[in-house]
Amino acid sequence: MYPNYYQNSHNYPVAAQNQQTDANGQHGNHDYLQYAANQYWTQTVYMNNYNPPAPPVQTPFEQINPDSIKVTLHDTKLWKAFHVLDNEMVTLPNGRQIFPTLHYDVAGLPHSANYIFGLKLQRVNKNYLMEYRGGEWKETGKSVKADLESNEIFAGVMGGGVNFKNARIQSVRMNEEVHCN
Repeated sequence: MYPNYYQNSHNYPVAAQNQQTDANGQHGNHDYLQYAANQYWTQTVYMNNYNPPAPPVQTPFEQINPDSIKVTLHDTKLWKAFHVLDNEMVTLPNGRQIFPTLHYDVAGLPHSANYIFGLKLQRVNKNYLMEYRGGEWKETGKSVKADLESNEIFAGVMGGGVNFKNARIQSVRMNEEVHCN
């Protein structure tokens, strides 16, 4: 009438056995989370007598002096020339690449580590649409709902600097309101 749930029985459900052993603390070692944080096993004997390489020596984050980190624009002369010209760029729904390219040289960080850099774009002019008429830019009077920032995250190695060559500026039309990204 009732199933025989003794562990040695052939009809004992595997799921029930696993739940029971987990509840009793008998199923493996529950201290394995400490190894995930260290990423290296603490046992000295490895399968097939293979010993993994030692972890790379890294400078702890607390020991890096923020005053020693220097970030400079790679093409400073080109950016200054475009700044004087008051450069405007027409954006399209599929986007336009930023020109000149945002390429930075970074110094003062350990070369053996990888870093994540973010790019934040923020409007500095009024939130009006502009159109090019009669050889000059004019405001159309329509307001633009614009997010305050646009974040793109890239990872780069310190040797060649940080190059945001794939960063794009785009405008997306939604429900007769224009949103700039």
